[in-house]
Amino acid sequence: MSWRVAAAGELMLGGYDTSKYTGTVTYVPLTNETYWEFALDGMSVNGQSVTSVRRAVADSGTSLLAGPVEEVKAIAKLVGATPVFLNPNEYTVDCNALPTMPNIVVTFAQQNWVLTPQQYVDQVSQEGQTLCLFGFTGRFLLRSFGCCMLYHIR
Repeated sequence: MSWRVAAAGELMLGGYDTSKYTGTVTYVPLTNETYWEFALDGMSVNGQSVTSVRRAVADSGTSLLAGPVEEVKAIAKLVGATPVFLNPNEYTVDCNALPTMPNIVVTFAQQNWVLTPQQYVDQVSQEGQTLCLFGFTGRFLLRSFGCCMLYHIR
């Protein structure tokens, strides 16, 4: 059985399509152009800081937010996610719990970016079954790369 995500995405380089969003565009200065690295001010769940990481990397090659294993494990616990049996660094959530799960606040460019459960959980359906995947994964890396991956960069 293969799982498929219902909606397709789009990446536009060198501009943006105003018909695809509302609000304003926020420009974030890079701290390292080689890796699309930018400063991360923090991340919290229910007002509790959940990361010591201070740099992030934007990577359009992944759909997950990745970070240090122990920090992602703690975030998963706070939102009620449980580890996948064969890969304990990835998580699922009870789809029925989405309305009561907390928001995750990511802070960079001196702004809070609120991720609702509907934004950080991927609901994938196939043949009448729905699986809810937590959009964070833990990684063991000393230097980090990945879509908004949150790693210790030394």
